[in-house]
Amino acid sequence: RYQRRVRALGGNSQTFFIVHLHTAASHYHESLMSCMYGQRAKRVKNMVAANVASVQVDELESSIAAMRSALRAADVAARQAATRAARAEAQCAAADEARLLAGKLLEAERERWAKKDADAQRRLEKERAERAYQVADLRAETAAWKEKALRGEMRFATQSAELL
Repeated sequence: RYQRRVRALGGNSQTFFIVHLHTAASHYHESLMSCMYGQRAKRVKNMVAANVASVQVDELESSIAAMRSALRAADVAARQAATRAARAEAQCAAADEARLLAGKLLEAERERWAKKDADAQRRLEKERAERAYQVADLRAETAAWKEKALRGEMRFATQSAELL
């Protein structure tokens, strides 16, 4: 116990030790022990040395401040990188959505053109059928005229056409 106190009394500071004695006979033993402790404490010698720890503390504090500023800079850079990543992700999502919409639009246009093509094919087939009927009618009419011409009725038809 005494050794711990010796270490506490020594060091880089000047130590004053006051011993309190009580005059009552009932406190004789405590007063004697306090005097003996005072005698031993008097023998403790302080070794004064330069306080190197304060220089080290200053260096450590400055390095902590530098590390904090580096940490803040890294945090700012990380936030900026996260913001850039979020923007890039949003742009990619927008581009994907645009591609999806473009694909839907292209499919709708293909369907519209396919419908128009089918309608055009139906009209073309209808016109071909009508022309086929017209050609058949003309052939029948031509055949009838040839037959009339062979019978001699054609002259009458030509004369009536001249009158009109």
